[in-house]
Amino acid sequence: MFGANDYPFVPLYLSIYILNYAWEGLGGMSLSTLISGIGESRISLRASVITFLTGVTLALVLVPWLGMVGILITIVLDSRGGWVHNTFWVKRNLGITVDWNSTIRTYLVGFTAFVASYLVSHYFTNNGILAVAAGVVTYFAVYVLGVVVSGVLRHSDLKLIEGTINAKGLLAQIVHKVLDFLARFERV
Repeated sequence: MFGANDYPFVPLYLSIYILNYAWEGLGGMSLSTLISGIGESRISLRASVITFLTGVTLALVLVPWLGMVGILITIVLDSRGGWVHNTFWVKRNLGITVDWNSTIRTYLVGFTAFVASYLVSHYFTNNGILAVAAGVVTYFAVYVLGVVVSGVLRHSDLKLIEGTINAKGLLAQIVHKVLDFLARFERV
């Protein structure tokens, strides 16, 4: 799709960069928002300093050794120091922790959807746009069905989504049909 001859490292760079979002299921951005929202600016500042120091250290080590890949790895890993600090602080002071059971099931469903879309998209090696479209459709279908079948998405969640989509129009009709379909596969 990008022209393998013109930009040979784009797939590698994008694959590494997208890992930055793999942490969101563990509270990547929501922890800092929660801490700021309750007025703990001192904790937010401390996490930012830890993130900065982690980023500088990783950049000094990885960039001379790996070049552009080192920059991307630094981007992916630099905020993990602040995240670890925030995770322990929230658990100790607010009693909030990760629901590991749901989180592991969600990540397993996501990984399964990734593998399925990877295999389907590589079937269309000669047509980049078709490969992307097939991969997106496969990922969406496997993920949506997987979260319901695995029990990550429960009946109450489906009803909440349905209540949120109270608008009229084509998108609401599609969402309602998908929710009705998913309700058939829901674990009791």
